[in-house]
Amino acid sequence: MGGAYAAGVHDHLRIISAGGLPPHPSPLAQADCEATEGRWTLVFTRDLRHPTEKVWAALTEPGQLAAWAPYTADRDLSETGGATITMIDDENPQDMAAEVVRAEPPALLE
Repeated sequence: MGGAYAAGVHDHLRIISAGGLPPHPSPLAQADCEATEGRWTLVFTRDLRHPTEKVWAALTEPGQLAAWAPYTADRDLSETGGATITMIDDENPQDMAAEVVRAEPPALLE
């Protein structure tokens, strides 16, 4: 996966499993804003030092999402369709409807 917000996903996972916070936050990433079919999309691009398959798993598998993201999903996000995203970064988890509109493993996830 040529890059996306996934950058540092595995660094973050590694650091969390070691029981500490990252010594330095990841550098800011350029974000592009695109209008597509009447919707705005933020696109983050990053180059990663990890195998594509591991980054894809970190972005799509509920168990891995919960390790680095402020949310988890009710299903694997590798396929298109509706999903429920549960925000877990607060004392009161909150469910939100979400949709995977494009999934081309292991390169594209929208």
